[in-house]
Amino acid sequence: MTSPGPREHRSADGTLRRFNMKLMQWEVVVENSENTPGKSDAPLLALPGKQYPLKFDGSDFHINGKFVRLPNGAASRRDPQDQQDADTADSVWDSSVVLAKLLENNPDLVRGKRVLELGSGTGLGGISAALCGAQEVVLTDLPYAMPLLRKSIELNGVADRVKAEVLDWANPPVRLGYSL
Repeated sequence: MTSPGPREHRSADGTLRRFNMKLMQWEVVVENSENTPGKSDAPLLALPGKQYPLKFDGSDFHINGKFVRLPNGAASRRDPQDQQDADTADSVWDSSVVLAKLLENNPDLVRGKRVLELGSGTGLGGISAALCGAQEVVLTDLPYAMPLLRKSIELNGVADRVKAEVLDWANPPVRLGYSL
């Protein structure tokens, strides 16, 4: 009896990922341009790692004088073989840290507005928008990330103006009606 071939997934941007059963993790498959239209043999560019090694435990990151707390994402992490695109919702991306500080320094971008955050993950961007005066914030992600987002809302005391909803980019609603 032969074992099934490797589990593969091609994301919307065309990136091919293959699940490595030995390491129990997803890996990006580099495809050469001869076999893949639109792909290049040029090296992949990537940052060396996190540039902002923050804990988000209420002691090391604040927005408008309020410390921001984020839950440990391990609770939302599914078994590797059940993941799709590596379940990235439990990561705090450097870009969300930069966005949070950008909003803190430019609160007029969100003050009094309705904000929709796509692919919220831990919710740092949207929670920061709320702390900077957004009237209403909706954090969105896939179903597996909802417990993590709800915990982030609770930890930061913003439930009066922030909520979490499931939104799959592949099947968005027709009209969203948000300012930002």
